[in-house]
Amino acid sequence: MGNVWYGPVAIAMTRALGDGVMKRAGIIPDPEITTKSFYVDPTDPSDGVTIVLATDGVWDVLNATSVLDIVQEEMEQGKEQRDGVNLAEKAARTVVDKAREKWRGPFMDVKIDDATCIVFTSL
Repeated sequence: MGNVWYGPVAIAMTRALGDGVMKRAGIIPDPEITTKSFYVDPTDPSDGVTIVLATDGVWDVLNATSVLDIVQEEMEQGKEQRDGVNLAEKAARTVVDKAREKWRGPFMDVKIDDATCIVFTSL
């Protein structure tokens, strides 16, 4: 799942970006870049944008709604506690922790895929 095969060799789609060898398999090594602009009303404290970037180790076991729920919960708890912690960083760590829990399940020796998460927020 998510691999491109070129003869006996397979490469994960995300690793195919920039890989000139896989161009023969139909993978263009130059990424397509798109820019999006968001307007955030500085006078409205509830208006904001949150962007979550994560690896397949997160997305394979958590859907977008679950991740959003985790991030929103962490942001709200952090605002209430006012503990000075970087809320976006804490939310990202919690997403990774939840993904690892899902990978482990009832067994501690199960392989866990790479799980990385970055949360950007304007809130």
